Amino acid sequence: EYLSEINKNGSFPMITWEPWASGFVFSDSIADLENEKRIFQYINQGLMDTYITNMALALKENGKPVFLRFAHEFDNPSYPWSKTGFNTPSDFKEAWKHVHKIFAALEVDNVIWVWNPWHTEFAMDYYPGDQYVDWIGTTLLNYGILNDDQNWYAFKELYQPFHDIYKDLEKPVMLTEFGSLALGGSQQLWFSEALNDINDTFDEIKGIVFFNSRFDKNIPQGNNDYLGTYLDWSFDISGITQADVTQYQISGPNPTKKSQEAKLARIHSKNPYKKPYKGVSYKKSNNWSNNYYIASKHVLENDFKLMKRAGIDLVNLEHSKIYEYNLLKYAEKNKLKVNFSFWIPNDIDFLTDHEALSDLKKQILQTILRLNDNKTVIGWTITNDLWIKSNDLYDVLVLGEHQKAYLAWLQSLTEEIKEIDPKRPLTKEVQLNERTVKQLNTIKGMDIKFDAVGISIKNLNFWEDFVSYSNSVHLPFFIHGIGVDDYVENRAGLMNLTVIIENWQNQKETGKVTFDGLLDFDGAKKPQFKAVNNLWSSKKLNYNFPEIDILRPAVPILKNRTVRFNAIFKQTQGWEIQTGGSGYQLKWYLVKNDQFDNAIAIKEVGEGNFIDLEIPEDYGKYRLLLKAGKGDFSVSAKRTLNTPLLP
Repeated sequence: EYLSEINKNGSFPMITWEPWASGFVFSDSIADLENEKRIFQYINQGLMDTYITNMALALKENGKPVFLRFAHEFDNPSYPWSKTGFNTPSDFKEAWKHVHKIFAALEVDNVIWVWNPWHTEFAMDYYPGDQYVDWIGTTLLNYGILNDDQNWYAFKELYQPFHDIYKDLEKPVMLTEFGSLALGGSQQLWFSEALNDINDTFDEIKGIVFFNSRFDKNIPQGNNDYLGTYLDWSFDISGITQADVTQYQISGPNPTKKSQEAKLARIHSKNPYKKPYKGVSYKKSNNWSNNYYIASKHVLENDFKLMKRAGIDLVNLEHSKIYEYNLLKYAEKNKLKVNFSFWIPNDIDFLTDHEALSDLKKQILQTILRLNDNKTVIGWTITNDLWIKSNDLYDVLVLGEHQKAYLAWLQSLTEEIKEIDPKRPLTKEVQLNERTVKQLNTIKGMDIKFDAVGISIKNLNFWEDFVSYSNSVHLPFFIHGIGVDDYVENRAGLMNLTVIIENWQNQKETGKVTFDGLLDFDGAKKPQFKAVNNLWSSKKLNYNFPEIDILRPAVPILKNRTVRFNAIFKQTQGWEIQTGGSGYQLKWYLVKNDQFDNAIAIKEVGEGNFIDLEIPEDYGKYRLLLKAGKGDFSVSAKRTLNTPLLP
């Protein structure tokens, strides 16, 4: 209601949002929070997400622009969200991003983020990044004879150090606390000179909040001669001419509706679909001749029903001529939309395999033509990022030629796809790594007709670089592949995107095994399934998975030697060897890896609380996997056969 009254006057309020830790109902049970310590760590852990979400929705409902100054003066030791409260610059930056991502996920596009340091010395250690900051805030107060050195300072003297560190940021600046005491000089003259300096010298300053208060209890320490109870910052407004204020207002742009709509458009442009879908890749129908699974009608119907109950509304399918009809039939039956992917083989040579490339293009185009009227399919994706993989496949002397040939083929393919289907999004899978931006720049330079990119995430180290790049070139994107743990940890920043979880079920093919599914090899629900279900579905799962591990023998591991491995469960008092009945069915598997530590085969080798295993030759390539199952739930642990000298 208060914001609405302000907005009626055409004003844009600034809210200072101070992260005090002790005011929550649960704070008295957490010593840190009760004592105003480590607030940012708890924000980063998600403990305050409900409160942050409610704040975001309240501001969104207001609908008008609001300046939000979160955790201001984070470097001021007077506040417990500084180092005084055991908060580090890294903690602050991560918390700022966490809160910002929650607002972005909820599409709260009327908030203008104001980052406000106290002093200049360590300010940039706390800067979260250009994409997370809209305005720079500056506390600019002249304490006169109450300054540490008892000197009176003009505005220009106080602001110049801030100007020097802000000039490279190219952000508008707001004086969020602007004022002067009348102790030691002329307050009226101070304001007059300050406004002249702002207009004549510091054109980055686009906003002012006058600190016009008579009841400030924050008296600088060491001023024992000051006998007042409060500091009086109030001033005679008539001393500031209308010309001063008008000149200032004309010189600096306001956050207009147009700028807010532009910000909203940038956020929406990241998602090539009309709404953010919650998806998963289904690989049981891939590479059917080498796949250990059979994607029968019964299997497909059961899997797709379970997906729908888990809150999944999009399934990513790779083109499969054998299973295509039933895949689309049961997706439609269960009201799942389909993102249809086409895999480009690793072994194709784009410089010489002209016939194979022609056949592959023909197959893709015929499939799109055949399915063009199928309303279940909402998009096409070209998968397998051969630009990135070519760095490992080819010698550096011929690498550039292969990459050029690859992109030239893609350019021709996308043009023909767009002739057949100009409406659905056509996207390209791109792996997230240090080469991502370079590849996207090359694609952009060649004007290849992709509508968006599908980012496949194995490592989040390059995420912020990619998002910054996508914002700068207005590149739409969605998440084409991400592990559940990474998604859960970063979900706040991904909520307004279409997200496809890496795999529905652990993969088992000839020469390839993965453990990235929501279901295990036998179809039991893993902890990852519960995590996704409880985020996406209204039907929550309350099953608690036990913590299990493998106790390896304290003896040398030698080939052909038989040694015992024990199952251990984490209890209240710590880890315990499992000796009696646990209520779980325990199974042991031996996993074989290749020279690159990729799993290539798996076989069951025993059941029960322990296993006496004959150590295979070249045991360094093997892993032991323990699964504990009960009903249709399971949890597992995987370890090397030997105990490593280093973790």
